[in-house]
Amino acid sequence: MAKRPREKWQAEARLKMECMGIGYKELAERIGSTQGTVGQAMCKNYSSKIKQKICDYLGIDADEENVS
Repeated sequence: MAKRPREKWQAEARLKMECMGIGYKELAERIGSTQGTVGQAMCKNYSSKIKQKICDYLGIDADEENVS
């Protein structure tokens, strides 16, 4: 079972990926990253660079507040 996203952008990214029918591997390929890096960004700590790449590709706001 996947860990619950800690931040709103992570939750939105997961929802958008589900709607697009893509997983971490395909997203990673599309943004020029690795599956492991994308997976860590979606569940744990991440760099602002990978966060921005994910958000830009998925068309979501990278500056959203944390999930409460």
